[in-house]
Amino acid sequence: MPEWNPSDTLFRNRLAYIINAEASRERVRMRAASGRQLTDAQVRRSQQIGLGRVADQYNRSRETVRRWLGAQDSRQQPRSAALRRSVANRGRRLSGPTVARRGAAGRFTTALVDARARRAIESINARRAELRATAVRTSTNPRQRRAAEMMGQPLTAEEEQDLDRRLRNLQRDDALGRPTSERWVQFRDDYRTMSGGRGG
Repeated sequence: MPEWNPSDTLFRNRLAYIINAEASRERVRMRAASGRQLTDAQVRRSQQIGLGRVADQYNRSRETVRRWLGAQDSRQQPRSAALRRSVANRGRRLSGPTVARRGAAGRFTTALVDARARRAIESINARRAELRATAVRTSTNPRQRRAAEMMGQPLTAEEEQDLDRRLRNLQRDDALGRPTSERWVQFRDDYRTMSGGRGG
């Protein structure tokens, strides 16, 4: 039986988690040393340090790891199945497992729903259920009750996958040191809106 060889997408996602985890540790160290909030330049530097540490851990150049992370072409990904498994397994401990979701056509599709995305999805669905229960409880006639019962349905599989994709893209771009602050603001606004709150 052939050994598992992670897909390019899974490899890139897990690599981004490892780099971001190293960068996060560096930011904790930098904040402890300075006692102040980090500047944007320091945050960008922490990302580069995180990428550099991962490059050193896998005995590769920083440019090689950067290419792996941004590559859309399989020929730019590492060929070693052992290295790909090592990255995927190490990243899995940070990101959580791959989760199957049922698509609009009823077929199961596999999407990497990471730990942060899962927590966001669970929080949104819980908040929607809470708002729906409150609306049902305070309805004063059958029409209001029927309308209340239709409120705040759980996220669809497509909405979950879109949220997960956006979060993974943000984390990948963070790992590459690309500017993401405005996109994070938009993501948080959309999260509040999806939860039944107000954006902005």
